[in-house]
Amino acid sequence: MAKLHSFDEKKQEMEEIEDFKKKIMKGLTDVLFLQIVNQKPQYGYGIRQEIELSHGVKLARVTCYIKMYKLEKLGYLKSEITDTLSHPMRIRRYYTITDKGKKILNVMMDFLDQFEFFRIEKEPANLRDLVKKKNRIIHPTS
Repeated sequence: MAKLHSFDEKKQEMEEIEDFKKKIMKGLTDVLFLQIVNQKPQYGYGIRQEIELSHGVKLARVTCYIKMYKLEKLGYLKSEITDTLSHPMRIRRYYTITDKGKKILNVMMDFLDQFEFFRIEKEPANLRDLVKKKNRIIHPTS
């Protein structure tokens, strides 16, 4: 008979899962920022909204601006301050990706593609095919 979890155990388990998800997303935020800005120039709020809508991750405003500043300082993004048409007194800093940013984005996307083997079909044809798929991705020269 399966052991029933108490409410506290289940709550702790859910908190641990959420913590693990946050750690993974924290490591991927630079890539997400570069991907979004690669599609079109964006300002901070727009980037935050896109990440929230596309990935379900809410970033604090300060986190977003610190990341953009860091990516700009590294030369992956550049920014331009512009007035908005609807509110001339409101300025926005639009970020665009640089050639260096595009290059690192491509490198990171290739790197992340190596982890495709984590995506396991619900019903793999057989174990041998699954192992072949993993080995092909891990060792692309074979």
